[in-house]
Amino acid sequence: MFVAAAEKVAAGDIDGGLTIFFDTIDGEGGLGAPAGRAETTIARQRAHMIGQVGENRRPLHPNAMAESIRTPRC
Repeated sequence: MFVAAAEKVAAGDIDGGLTIFFDTIDGEGGLGAPAGRAETTIARQRAHMIGQVGENRRPLHPNAMAESIRTPRC
């Protein structure tokens, strides 16, 4: 479903793509509910990020990352 959402956004149908995206995550009617207009506006501004579905990022390994964190001794 994310690919379909990304395709709609890429074709210029921002609300159509966001509707698919939020319906997939939150269930039908997810776009704009219950958060309201402010969150919907932010989603529209960031809709192009849905297209990142094909980035093929390497999986995040939290344990390895946690072991690499260094903090100063107090």
